[in-house]
Amino acid sequence: MLTLYKSLVRSILEFNSPVWNPTKVGEIQAIEGVQKTFTSRISALKSDDYWKRLKEMSLMSLQRRRERYIILQVWKILHGVSPNDIGMKFRENSRRGIIAVTPPLVRGCSQRKPVALRWFLRCAWSTPLERSANEGQIAKNVPVI
Repeated sequence: MLTLYKSLVRSILEFNSPVWNPTKVGEIQAIEGVQKTFTSRISALKSDDYWKRLKEMSLMSLQRRRERYIILQVWKILHGVSPNDIGMKFRENSRRGIIAVTPPLVRGCSQRKPVALRWFLRCAWSTPLERSANEGQIAKNVPVI
């Protein structure tokens, strides 16, 4: 049953999640409710709360998975693995690391303000050897502001 859920339901809920990631609490809860409902129907875990059921089934919350996908996508853009179609710019800050700035969305699609994402790439994803070899280097095809 878990395999069916992962392949048929969760794949639809997570399709293109770095692009449409919801920010309103109600939307996040509605999406998370799908997984909450699924996990509550497993008889062996029925009495446990949602977070304990996730731990028992080795699942992450859908919100955490979306956040993870966004971090991976920004990392890929930063290092030139993925194209920078949205015109994301990066700047280095000696205190905060590399900061990714997304351009404002087109009016009419959303009224959200531009989002600044802060990534501590030197500490989070690279080993000390990689940090020393790549210190301060950013992919050449990514604009730096």
